[in-house]
Amino acid sequence: MESGGGGGAADGSFTFDDNSAIVHSPVLGSMRKPQTSAIYASRFDAWRAIGYTDFWGSRMDHPSSHRSYRPITVASFALQTLADPAHLPNPRPFLIANIALHLAASLLAGVALAATLGELVAFHPDDRAWIPHLAAAVALVFALHPLHTEAVASVVGRAESLAAIGMFGSATAATAHRHSLAIGLGLAGALAKESGVMVLALNAALALWRRERWLSIAAHIAAAAAMVVLTRVVLPGSAAREHGLLAGPPLAFIDNPIAFESSVIRRTLSYMYIHARYLALMVAPVTLSADYSYNVIPPVAPTEARAAVGVAVYAALAAMSAWVLVLVLPRRRLSIADAGLVVGLGWLVVPFLPASSAVATLATVIGERLAYTPLAGFLLLAASVALRLRRSPIMLWTLVVVAVALCVPRTRTRIADWRDNRAVFSSVVREYPAAAKALLSLGVVEVQAGNRTAARPLFEAAIKVYANYSEAHYCLGKLALELGDVAIGQRHLERALAIERTHAGALFEYGTMLAGQAQSAMTSAPARGKELLEQAKTVLRRAIKARPSLADGYVNLATAELLGGDAAAAVPLYRQALVRDPLSVSAHVHLALALVSLPANDAAEACTLAASIPRLPGWSFSRRLYEASYQVVVARCG
Repeated sequence: MESGGGGGAADGSFTFDDNSAIVHSPVLGSMRKPQTSAIYASRFDAWRAIGYTDFWGSRMDHPSSHRSYRPITVASFALQTLADPAHLPNPRPFLIANIALHLAASLLAGVALAATLGELVAFHPDDRAWIPHLAAAVALVFALHPLHTEAVASVVGRAESLAAIGMFGSATAATAHRHSLAIGLGLAGALAKESGVMVLALNAALALWRRERWLSIAAHIAAAAAMVVLTRVVLPGSAAREHGLLAGPPLAFIDNPIAFESSVIRRTLSYMYIHARYLALMVAPVTLSADYSYNVIPPVAPTEARAAVGVAVYAALAAMSAWVLVLVLPRRRLSIADAGLVVGLGWLVVPFLPASSAVATLATVIGERLAYTPLAGFLLLAASVALRLRRSPIMLWTLVVVAVALCVPRTRTRIADWRDNRAVFSSVVREYPAAAKALLSLGVVEVQAGNRTAARPLFEAAIKVYANYSEAHYCLGKLALELGDVAIGQRHLERALAIERTHAGALFEYGTMLAGQAQSAMTSAPARGKELLEQAKTVLRRAIKARPSLADGYVNLATAELLGGDAAAAVPLYRQALVRDPLSVSAHVHLALALVSLPANDAAEACTLAASIPRLPGWSFSRRLYEASYQVVVARCG
């Protein structure tokens, strides 16, 4: 099954958010040999950290935490890291595991839907004979649907399949009246991804329809409430009290411009249309994208046709829900078509609620992997509608064969879009040429590949789409400085800081640029040089304040202090850089050089630092930059 649609996913690489969650994760980095992160002193400490950090490695009680508490998913990454603790992780085992988990989720989707249908369908042989047909059809199309490519080919998408496994397992246990197991599996799904908790609401609804004891219903509701309290109150601690239960990092306009829409009507119509787009992606996954940020889906005005689309979809869902609640559910046993409608609608709507922005505004407009579990409900709903039109196994399986025949080629091409970051962002720009964030990201990919001339027009295009895009101005300014175009570089860095005064990257580059100008001016115009140096130090201090973890900010500020002749201030700053990043090659080399070059300093400490430098994980990549300084230290140490 998966070899037909997703086997090629194992040949991909770490893409998009994978780099933050896996490659640069402080938790996983502390488990590698050699360590690529020194945040945690031992593997044991790193394992403990999984219990109180979010998906991206930040403490849950930090104000900037995303509050995405997914310890089971992170633990699965950690187990694979321990199995292959290489300095540079290999994506293939991670992607193979994703494929296996997706297959398991697909099979469990069929099992869970069959079990739930079995509870609702009347004891009539003709009706019950349809259950395995519907379950198998849903599982097959679910496994091969192109919309799931992101959840499989992107390693961080594993959270979706793990949560789905917990949810489908919980629903299956609930139909067998094994409520303790159902609650446990539901909580496990929620610990893989927050949306997993929604299965407990579905289980409670089933128990209510079956007229079970109130204790069973209350247990599911209490478990869901406990999970919300844990992730939104207990773990965030003071951050929740100060910033609110649903608070996280500030939303960026570029990520979700609809959230900044001042008109309630326009904002509501926009979200209604977005939900309609999710349904359209389930029906016809032709135009798929890894990014739906600024200018991909503009806010919807009341006079637009898009507004009518959103309203029509909601009207249809409302009518369907009312019909189910008033005319279908009061019956104790249902026809297979009615049962499929009820179960499909439930699995479509309830798991989607966390992604709908109804509870909390998301930092994305559309996320294809957010439709992972709801797709099972949609497919059952579609199959039930087909069954209502004509009860024919031949017709049902003909439709399934057609769906598979359409899905497999699109899934294959979509997998190719996820093979690496260049392919990911190129596919977005191909579908949406005015996607500002994708243009910027593609430019960053080109810079990392050394194609600076290709990156520049991409940064310029991003700015043309969104003139107040501070990150694009920063990237273009930094690139221009690297290419020697100081005037353009300075102009764009200043523009970035005019838009976002606390942009740490722009502050760092601007301060470093001023320090370089100060050094050049010291011989020809000492007064001007000193003035520029003071400006540089002020800007670098602002960069450190904006991002206290910026080790290179301390390094460059220390170097500026040395340039001004204040050696006493420089050495403590180099030490601060090492505190911020104990694996920083730059901090090691500069501190060692300062210690051997300046009077009244500890040469023995410098020699100890010099001995450790070749063992740093980043030494092989940055050796050419620091080789001369390193050799000076080695020579002094004898």
